Amino acid sequence: MTEESIAGTPEFAGSPTILIDGIDPFAEQTAGPAGNSCRIYRSEAGVSGAPSLEQLRQVLSS
Repeated sequence: MTEESIAGTPEFAGSPTILIDGIDPFAEQTAGPAGNSCRIYRSEAGVSGAPSLEQLRQVLSS
């Protein structure tokens, strides 16, 4: 993120945000814009600061 103004946009859900072709495949997990903060990813194992390898495999194969 190069500009602070990006952090307040609805597309930015915290860091790290992973975009595939400009789309956040984990957007349904986010309640709203997070601003300049860390993002939490939910999985079967609980919560983490990044998606699991299995979650990444699933979104990349779909």
